Order: sequence, then structure tokens, then C-alpha cells
Amino acid sequence: VSQQGQGILRKIWLELVMFVNVALLTLLLLIRERAVVALNVPLPSTSSPPRMSESPFTQLGLPQDTIQEMCRLDIRRRQKELIALGWLGRGFLAAPWLFRAIFPTLFQFDVYGDSDSASTSVELSEGVVECTLKEASIVTRGIPLKLRLSLTNGSRQIKAAELLGIGCDLSIATSDSRSDSTGKERAKFLCSNINSDSTAKKAVVRGIVDKIFQYVSAPIDEALKVKVPLELSELQRVPTNAETENRANFTPRRDLWAREGSAEKWLQQVGGYWFAEAGVCNVRFQTPTQKETAAAEGKYAPYSATTFTFYFDPSEPVNSDETLMNINPEAIYCSFD
Repeated sequence: VSQQGQGILRKIWLELVMFVNVALLTLLLLIRERAVVALNVPLPSTSSPPRMSESPFTQLGLPQDTIQEMCRLDIRRRQKELIALGWLGRGFLAAPWLFRAIFPTLFQFDVYGDSDSASTSVELSEGVVECTLKEASIVTRGIPLKLRLSLTNGSRQIKAAELLGIGCDLSIATSDSRSDSTGKERAKFLCSNINSDSTAKKAVVRGIVDKIFQYVSAPIDEALKVKVPLELSELQRVPTNAETENRANFTPRRDLWAREGSAEKWLQQVGGYWFAEAGVCNVRFQTPTQKETAAAEGKYAPYSATTFTFYFDPSEPVNSDETLMNINPEAIYCSFD
């Protein structure tokens, strides 16, 4: 076979390998989507349901070491998904022409619907905005990405991006929250800019990739390998009010009465996904020692710099390993210091 022929065969082989990897990632994420089926049944009373008085982990009724292991198991699942996204981003940055040919919808961004709490953008200062955008090339309902974008040229061009969080942030989904029309229009403009400008898209993808490999890959690997304890002790006490720094009760806005999991419930849409009355709390790995921090300096962030938000629906069975059922409690959002 001629040298030119070998080059063509090598290119075809690389494209096939990339296609298989993308297909496997797509399958992995699709089976993780929550199933919500609308029901044609009478709606219950619209009076507010009683708020839960205990933290979600207290309601599990399990030893703390078991709770820790369940949380670590789901963090590992989320870490694998995020690292897969990071490698897709690295591949895109290395060979954008290849991805445009075999996966043209990859890293195409969009906004969420009018009723979704995650569809607004917020201007922090002149030339800096925060927004949650949808990347839906792999999962139909999209992966919510919370971004901080630095703009130039009269706030019309994106020069840099930082990933602040991935997943559904229920802290923005208060019962009376609604999409801000001005913010949504701004988010639409940003999506159009990213999707049409190759320089802007590379800046956003680079921001996503850098944060994943700095915060999620090696640091979380280290914490899981040596079983660093998660900071859960403060979550074992019954709260004295409805909301604290690390713990809250999520009451949905009642966007939809539907089946979620094993029963029909009132649900609210956040980041394209549906959530019921539940306990929500933030956990992170314990702060590393000065020696551990020094060893990681210049390489990656300490593992305590990533916060995972767990969602626990007390009406559903506890589950940490059966993938055909809803994982409960489940890590639904991770954010970075």
C-alpha cells in the first residue's frame, strides 16, 4: 500500500475510533437521564406540602460510613462522565475539523425554555456575564453548564470563559423564580456568538476542559483512592430552620404533575430536568493538609475545591448501584471554588 493510501487508512481508522467512543459516551449518558411521564389524572390540592424538617442524610437511617460510600460511588460516576466530556473537549481543540465532519453538533449551545429556572444570564460587571447554557449534542435535554464569560468589543465578542458548575443548580430554583426575558435574550445572543464564531467556541471549550482536568480528574481520583472523608457531620443534625448554608429543603414550583421514579408528584423543571419535593445538601471532601496542598500546587486544585450537591427524594427507595432505577441520593450538580 502506498504512503498516501496508508495515510487515508489511518485517517479513516482514527475517525472510526472517535465515532465508537462518542457512541459509547452517548449511551452512558442517555441511560442516566431521569424518566418523567406525564399522567392524565386529577391534580391534588395546590396547598403547600409540609416542608421536611430533617436533613436528607439523616432520613437515610444508615451508618455514616455507608452514607460516605454511597456518596463516593455517585461522585465516581459523575467524575467519569465529566472526564469523558473533558476528553471530547480536548479532541475538539486538537482537531476541530475532524469533529465538524463526524460530530457537527458537538459544543453547540442553546438556552433553556421560558419556564426553566436555568435560562437567564446575569451581568456581574462591564464585560463579564454569568449564564447557564445547554449543550445538547450528547443528551437531548442537554448538559447544563454554568459559565462566566469575559467579553470585549462593547460586550459583543467572547475572549475568555470559565466553567463555574455542571448540572442542575437548585439554589437558583426558588419557588417563585421565573426566567428573566432580558437575561434570556442576552443568553440567546451569547449562544449565537459561540456557535458562529470559532474563536469564541474554542475559548468556551478551553474553559470547560481546563476546569475539568484541574479540579475533577486527578484531585477527585486521589480523594476517592484514599477514601478522604466527605464533610457530612454538619448534615447529621436536624436543622433549626428551613434553609442553611449546607442544607435546604427543595419545594418545587409545581410546573407539572407527573410520574417521576415510582410515583406521581409535583415537579419543577431546572436545567431541562424535573425535580420533586426533596432534601438538598452540599458536600465536599475534607480540606487537605498543608503538605497535600503544597504537593498539588501548580498541578491541580485541592480536592476540597469541588462541591457536590446531592438530591434525596424520601419518597423513593435508597439506591446507589441499580442503574435502571433513579440513584437516590444523587449528585446533581458540582461547582468549583
